[in-house]
Amino acid sequence: MARRIVKNKLFLTGMAIILPIAFLSIFAPLFCRYNPTDINIENALLAPSWQHPLGTDSLGRDLWARMLYGGRVSLSVGFVAVGISVIIGVLLGAVAGFYGGWVDEAIMRFVDMMLCFPSFFLILTLAALSKPSIYIIMFIIGITNWMGPARLIRAEVLSLKEQNFILAARSLGLPEHRIIIRHLIPNAIGPVLVNATLGIAAAILVESSLSFLGLGVQPPMPSWGNILTDAKSTLGVGWWITLFPGLAIFITVLGFNLIGEAVRDSL
Repeated sequence: MARRIVKNKLFLTGMAIILPIAFLSIFAPLFCRYNPTDINIENALLAPSWQHPLGTDSLGRDLWARMLYGGRVSLSVGFVAVGISVIIGVLLGAVAGFYGGWVDEAIMRFVDMMLCFPSFFLILTLAALSKPSIYIIMFIIGITNWMGPARLIRAEVLSLKEQNFILAARSLGLPEHRIIIRHLIPNAIGPVLVNATLGIAAAILVESSLSFLGLGVQPPMPSWGNILTDAKSTLGVGWWITLFPGLAIFITVLGFNLIGEAVRDSL
């Protein structure tokens, strides 16, 4: 799979998009001359220039610095939220598929119940009821998106648990939790990797939407979503404040979607 995926043009294109964004975000202090939260009203709404490559916002804050630090937030939310959803989904799906019977029935009916709720409105409700912070947003997105990985891993476990290597493990007297963790999950994880890669893009979109609505990452901490919120009042005079964060969200989501499609093709 690794040999196939590194030759995949979609994967190479996606990585060419994501790696520079991730590198600039991780090492943001090295590429910023200004603090992203420093306010300077005298420099408000300056157009892109050599001094401010992406211009400034309505409070005179350097948009380049805010974009890079905002990328840290958006990427962190994407990876952590998907990590939470994958851990929950894989464990519940593996248990449901391995034990079957009433255990499978109970878990899958709970999955069906969760899928009945419009996920974004559920996230909005939970975000509105809690104190907005980056950690709460990660947790909320994670616990509302585990159903997909759970169904995928369950389907794979149902087909794998009757294979000879699982029967051999049972005959050797291995405990059930060891069979699930060491034998079933590693062999069933492929489709979940595809789902997780695409899920990172979805989580970034959700975080941006929540921040845009004022329920996500709170100022002065920058994120691409709340930068767009600030841009609403200056849309007619500061086009750059809307263009660059919107473009960053679009390009990042596109990059992760390309990687996800490449992983799917390779599997």
